[in-house]
Amino acid sequence: MESKKPWIVAGRTDGFGARMCAILNAMALAKLADMEFKFSWLAPKDAPFLSEFDKNLENGQVLIPFANLPLKDELFEKSFIEKYGVEDSYVGNVEQIPSYVKAENLARYKIPPFPLEFGWYSLGEMLSYDDMDDERYRELLKDCWNAIEFSTPIQNVMQEAKKQVKKLKKGFVAFHIRSGDIVFGDTWASVVCQKTGFSVYLAVEMARLELEKGSDIVIFSDDLRAGEIFKSIFKKDSKQKANLKQNGVVYCVDDFFRREVYLGYEQSIFEIVFMSCAKKICNGGSSGFSGLAMRIGNIKESVSPDDLWTAQEQANLIEQALSQYDFHPAHKAFAYMKLFLFGVEFKKDIAYLKQCAEYACNLYGTNFYKVLSLNMLLKSGDYAGANALLEQIYPSDRESFFKKVFESIGYGGFFNGIFFESCRVYDVENYPYLVYFAFRVGLFVSQLGEDAKRIPNYYVVLEYLNDYYRIANFLLKAHEMSSVLGGAFYRDFSLS
Repeated sequence: MESKKPWIVAGRTDGFGARMCAILNAMALAKLADMEFKFSWLAPKDAPFLSEFDKNLENGQVLIPFANLPLKDELFEKSFIEKYGVEDSYVGNVEQIPSYVKAENLARYKIPPFPLEFGWYSLGEMLSYDDMDDERYRELLKDCWNAIEFSTPIQNVMQEAKKQVKKLKKGFVAFHIRSGDIVFGDTWASVVCQKTGFSVYLAVEMARLELEKGSDIVIFSDDLRAGEIFKSIFKKDSKQKANLKQNGVVYCVDDFFRREVYLGYEQSIFEIVFMSCAKKICNGGSSGFSGLAMRIGNIKESVSPDDLWTAQEQANLIEQALSQYDFHPAHKAFAYMKLFLFGVEFKKDIAYLKQCAEYACNLYGTNFYKVLSLNMLLKSGDYAGANALLEQIYPSDRESFFKKVFESIGYGGFFNGIFFESCRVYDVENYPYLVYFAFRVGLFVSQLGEDAKRIPNYYVVLEYLNDYYRIANFLLKAHEMSSVLGGAFYRDFSLS
C-alpha cells in the first residue's frame, strides 16, 4: 500500500448496477472517513463462476447482465484507472463497514487494526446515517458520480440519454422489469433473487395504477419483448384495456434509442442515465441497476409489490392475470414459482405446491424447475411420477440435472428433504430411475468430506450414510440396476 491511510475498496463481482453502487459508496466513505478509495473490476471471462451467464438468451432477446458488462478500460478513462484501480485479486463482499454506523463515528474505521491487510471492502446497498441529513447523503453520491472519469464513448452515450429524455415533457415513472438470468436462466437465482426479479403480472397491475393517476410510464426490461407486450396491453384499441381508466401513456426505453447502434454495455449506460431522470421507480423490490439510477438521479421514491399489496393479494393478482396476457412461458413459470413460494408461506397443502412446481416445470423445463418438481413429487409420495420424470431427464440431461441437484445443498433444508425422500423407495423393478437418483445423491454426500458441513443437519445425513446396512443395500440395488438401466450406469456406484 503506497498510502498510510486504509483503503476502502469497491470489489463487487456481480452486475453493473451493484458494482457502481459499491464504487459510489466507497467514494463517499473515503470522503467521510478520510480513507483511500480504490476499486477492482473483474472481467466476466476471468471469473469461472460467471461462465454460465456470459451470453444473452433467446437469440439476443433476453439480455444477461454479465454478458453486457464493460471492461474497465471501456468504461473509465485511463487516468481514473491508474489512480484508483487495483488488481483483480481485490474482490469481495465481506469485511465491510456497517451500513448503519453514524457518520460522526466513521473516523474510527481508519484506525488499525483492520480486518483485511488493506482496510475494508465497500458494500453495495444504500448507507444509512442517523446523524446525516438524507438529502446531504444523496447529494454526496451525486457528487461522487460526477467525479468519476468515464471514457469518451461512455460520456457520449450519457449525453444522448439526457437529450432523449427531454422528449417526455411531463416526466415519467420508470418500471424496471428485471428478468434476465433470474427468469430465463437455469439457476437458483430464481429463488434467491426473486425479490430482484419483477413478475410481469404484478408489473401490469402496478402500471394500471400509475396510468390511472395520469403518469406516463417507461418500461426498462432485459426481456426486450416484454416491453412491447406492455405497450400492446395498454393501447387504446386493446381488448384488454376495456376496464382501464387510462390517462397516461406507456413507452419502452427502446422508443428513444436504437439498440443496434450501441454495444451491449453502452445500452446499459443509456438506460441507467435515462432511468435516473424518472420521478419514481417501480421494481421487484431489490435491484442494483435501478438502485444506481436512484442514487445518481436523486430519486427519492421506489415502489415494489410489497409496498402495495400483502403476499396473499399478490398471489391472487398473479392467479387472475396468468391467463390474460401473452408473455413468454418463462415468465409464467416464474409466476408459478412465486405462487409456490407464497404457498409455502401460507402453509398450503402438498397438492397445491406440487401443482405449482409441475406447471413451472412443464412451461419452462429448466433443470432448476425439474428439481423443484421432483422434490414435490417425492414429498407427495408420487413415486411413479418422480420415476417417470427422471426417465425423461436421464437420456439427454442426466449430468446437467445432477449438477443442479448438487448445487441445492446451500439452500436450507431442501437438499436433506430430497435426499431422504428419495431413499424411501427400494423398488428397483418399478422405480429404477428413482433408486438410481437416491444412490447418486447419497454417493455425492459421502464424498463431500469437510464440505458436507454446508448441508443443514449434515451429521444426520452422514450418520445415515455410515449405516453399513443402508450402504450395503445401495450397493445391492446398484448391482440390480445395472441390468435395468444399462451397464454404463453401474460405474457410477463405485465407492472407492
